[in-house]
Amino acid sequence: MYLMKWVVDGVAYNTGTSTRVAEKEWEEQDDLGRKVSIEATLQQTKKGAIFLHKVSVTEWWDEDAGEPAEKTRHECIPMTRDEANAWLRRGEVHIIDEDFTEFPEASAEPEQEAIIHLRIPPTLKQRAEQAASTAGMSSNAWAMRCIERCAGDKPEWILREPEIDPNSKETRIALPIAPGWPVAMLTPAQAAQLGRQLLKQVERSRSK
Repeated sequence: MYLMKWVVDGVAYNTGTSTRVAEKEWEEQDDLGRKVSIEATLQQTKKGAIFLHKVSVTEWWDEDAGEPAEKTRHECIPMTRDEANAWLRRGEVHIIDEDFTEFPEASAEPEQEAIIHLRIPPTLKQRAEQAASTAGMSSNAWAMRCIERCAGDKPEWILREPEIDPNSKETRIALPIAPGWPVAMLTPAQAAQLGRQLLKQVERSRSK
């Protein structure tokens, strides 16, 4: 195990203080046709940053010395979680930290995937990526879980931050009731009244 430390764009990446997530080995040839053995280790820092430690060993025959020679190169490649998950799904990978990501179980006939193109505001995209990162999931896996919950038989009650309608002359609050339901634009007074009605309904159901 190599102990290496880099500073990339003013941020430190240290293999000695990071957690090893997965590793992969393969061989290839460089532009001169020389054999290159590569060992790559995916690592995560204590603060959650992800990077790839790539060790390349190039071998050739030194004509002048009359003996084999080699050169070792260490690289630090910072990655986003989506990039790391994509890397984990390519080739044969040895998973070290099972809690880092989720993988579908292998089957004889893999289920074909469908693609949905969804246009969302940049601010919502950032919030979704942050929520996925907090949950320790890729953005794709997190979005799939949200869709699965919303597509269930029973709507799930959710809480969201109030949003102000800039096109309204009167301050109104966006009140999302449940996934798939219309968003009601209410004044604060109307929202308070609806809250009291819901509370009474809950009290009645408890008294039965």
